[in-house]
Amino acid sequence: MADIRPKERRATSARPTNLFLLTQCVELFGVLDAAILAELYYWIAKGDEPWRKAQEHADLFSVNEKTIRRHSIDLAKKHQCFGRRDSMLKNGKKGACKYFAKKGGNSKALKEQYQALFNRGFNKTDFGECMTGEVVEVQRFVTLPVAFIERLKDIEQAYLLARLYWITFSENPSLEFRFSSQNRLAKAMFMNRTTLMRYLDLLQEKNYLEHSCSTSGIVILINGEADLYELMDIWVSEKQELREELIREGNH
Repeated sequence: MADIRPKERRATSARPTNLFLLTQCVELFGVLDAAILAELYYWIAKGDEPWRKAQEHADLFSVNEKTIRRHSIDLAKKHQCFGRRDSMLKNGKKGACKYFAKKGGNSKALKEQYQALFNRGFNKTDFGECMTGEVVEVQRFVTLPVAFIERLKDIEQAYLLARLYWITFSENPSLEFRFSSQNRLAKAMFMNRTTLMRYLDLLQEKNYLEHSCSTSGIVILINGEADLYELMDIWVSEKQELREELIREGNH
C-alpha cells in the first residue's frame, strides 16, 4: 500500500475496530487521553481535520460527556496535542468540535509518530511485528479493540485486559505468566498498584482471568475460552496469515 497522502475531505464518523494507543501517551497522559489521541490522529495522520461531538467520544470510551470535554480541552490547551475549535448551535448549545494538527508542541510529534506508524503498518508490519515468524505487539503502541470497551464498559479495564492478552502472544506463548511483584506489573501497565489489583479482581469476577499473589510474585492465568480472547486470537491469526502471504509474495 502506498504511503498516506492528505485528502481533501473531512473525516467520517465511522467507529474504528481498533484503537492504537501510543505507549508514551498512556504513560504521560493516561489511558483515556491516549485513546482520544489515537482516535483523532487516525484521521489527522491522513490529512483530515475530524469533527467530533463530545458525546461521540463519550459513547466510544464509556465515559460521560463532561469528562470528554475536560480531557480534550486539557489535551489541546495544557498539553498542546492538537488544535481544537468549538462550534455553536442556533439554540446556543455547543456542537461538534473541529480537531487539527498544529505546527508545534506535542501535536507535531504526534502527527509524525502516527504517520510513521500507519505507513510502516500498512507496508510492513500491519500493526504487529514479525518475530521468529509470529505476530507480536509492537511495543511503541497498544492495540485496543473497541469491542473490549463495549463489553467491559470501562476503558481502563479494557486496556489492561488487552495488554495482558498480548503477553500470551509473545515469543513463548502461554496463558499463564508470572510477575515478580504487584508493583512491577503495575509499572508495566502504567497503573498504580491499588487500581491494578481492583481491575484484576473485577476481570476475575467476569471470568476473563484468574490471579493469585504470594511472596514470590503474582501469577495470572488467562481464560483462553473467553469471548474477548477468542476475538483477539482471530485478529492475530488474520495478521499472521497476511504476514505469511506477504512473505511468500516477497520470495517470488
